[in-house]
Amino acid sequence: MTEAHRAAAGGESGQRASRSRQETFFDALHATLDAVGRTQEVIARRAGVGASTMSCYSTGRRVPVLENLEKIYKVLEAEGVDQGIKLPHSLSDLLDLRLEAELEKRFPEAAAKVPHRVESAIPSAVEAALVEPAVAPVPPDRGDRRNSVTRYAADIADYARHLAAGRIRDAHSHAWFMGSSLPSSDFPLAVASYRQAGAEEAVETMLNAAADRDVQASLNITAALLEEGHLGDARALLSALRDDA
Repeated sequence: MTEAHRAAAGGESGQRASRSRQETFFDALHATLDAVGRTQEVIARRAGVGASTMSCYSTGRRVPVLENLEKIYKVLEAEGVDQGIKLPHSLSDLLDLRLEAELEKRFPEAAAKVPHRVESAIPSAVEAALVEPAVAPVPPDRGDRRNSVTRYAADIADYARHLAAGRIRDAHSHAWFMGSSLPSSDFPLAVASYRQAGAEEAVETMLNAAADRDVQASLNITAALLEEGHLGDARALLSALRDDA
């Protein structure tokens, strides 16, 4: 983790614990903006973002929408290359911190259930979490699900049989049912198991089905995905919820 990231996270452990997810995100965003030494007006113009919108981002009044954050980062990244400097945060870092900030801003009750990660996950570790379903511990009173990749083997086999037989609609319905019915606590392991089997389309369908559930159920699933380190899936689900709102 960079020195700037440590600064964004805070100094003493007590100070870190007291910082909100939104404060952590905006500290990281400001550090990245400041690194290139360009005015907000210049960055906004090059990114195609309105000056007033950029002002809201810089003052912390609004969490940037995903598309705008990516546009802004591309400008900052290009500036960094031109100036020969390394930005203090990667796009992946900012997207992960933004996800938690948006969850806290829009759904504070759901965010409160998720441990506050003051340090952004390392991208390679995030990817590992998405493809390693064996790492899925649960409280002792519910049993340890480590090495339980076979838990969804039969379901995955059914999905694969539908695809092999050309029954695309049946395969879609199978994945939709999984996303519509799984308890939030089981969702991370199911998603990881389907992904490890190469069933990416099934995962996408499951997440869309989860977004179609009642709001509290969808938020519980988002929180469960975040807690198990499935940041990309949590981000996709939250984006689907925003689009449906």
